[in-house]
Amino acid sequence: MPADVVVDNSQLATGRLTITGTGFGATGAEVIMYDRFESDTAKAGDIVPLAASDIGAWNAYGGSTGQFPPLYNTLAHSGRFGMQTFTTEMHQLKLDFPRGIQEIFISYWVRLPEGQIFPGRDFPKGKKAETFASDSSWKLTWLYDRDVQGKSNDVCLPTAVGGGVFYLGGNDIPNIDTKIGSFDTWWSWKTWMRIGVWLKANPVDVTAPGDVLFQTVSAEKGVREHRSMNPIFDGDYANGPDELNEGFPNVQEYKHINFPGWYRPETTVGTTPIYDDIYVAIGANSQARVELADSADYMKAKRVAIQKVVSWSDSAIVIDIIEGELDKELKKAAFVFVTDKDGNRNAVGIPVRRYPKPPATN
Repeated sequence: MPADVVVDNSQLATGRLTITGTGFGATGAEVIMYDRFESDTAKAGDIVPLAASDIGAWNAYGGSTGQFPPLYNTLAHSGRFGMQTFTTEMHQLKLDFPRGIQEIFISYWVRLPEGQIFPGRDFPKGKKAETFASDSSWKLTWLYDRDVQGKSNDVCLPTAVGGGVFYLGGNDIPNIDTKIGSFDTWWSWKTWMRIGVWLKANPVDVTAPGDVLFQTVSAEKGVREHRSMNPIFDGDYANGPDELNEGFPNVQEYKHINFPGWYRPETTVGTTPIYDDIYVAIGANSQARVELADSADYMKAKRVAIQKVVSWSDSAIVIDIIEGELDKELKKAAFVFVTDKDGNRNAVGIPVRRYPKPPATN
């Protein structure tokens, strides 16, 4: 468990921070994607490139009826741009993993522009702004093995199933968690929301209960965490290969993730969900990370920003500060939190004094 944390801010002028202490863990997370959707040359409406992320690269575009690249939008959580994911079609980014995985941590910021409608088919019937669709209409992300049709493992993180109810669930496995919290405890119509999910399969029997974390952060609702023990895979393969897996090993794993996962096709013009600051880490240390928060008490924070790790050992971590994540409020009072692979973090945030603006990171 991280303890005795000390912050060396002697290199803050260059945008670098060194953190020392104990119990960080021998290695940090394997981060395969960190995209802040920043560009010095793009303008609103331009296509988001596949290979312009801070870490990693996307593999393909997607959409309901073809390949539709997301677009730069000036509504952003950090920096100049966010990612617009709907016009008259879903605009989607697809990420393939370097191998099948049984543990993952994702974090992303999302919001609807104020006054807009929620995706779904209710709009033609006069649906009002800032009300939820009556049925399943938006899968915010979709994690899957070989397909999303229910023939291999898949789960949405989360999915809106109607009336403001959200699940961690998909088409193949039973819902991982249907009690992640009433929308009024975390959903915001007014501000950006950070959604974080950690899934870790049971190491002895992957169809037995494993670790599940659903975390949200927003300026309006603050930090909320819901933890549970539920299976993150079902027993399909235990009875032999299913339709898609004939000739393949009977391995329970995930291999891909899409942002967003799906919008109901009947969704019409009038909603433009925006994503920003997408972070994906896989493998045994996926939950390990460094964050800056605007409170020394993590659970009382209104802003929490994942940082870019340069090096990680059990007693020292070096990060390059993501300037775009640090808005005016966070700059006034920033506190360092180190989270280890098991989700433990230092009990009290370590303050970082105000510092000069770091150099651009893109």
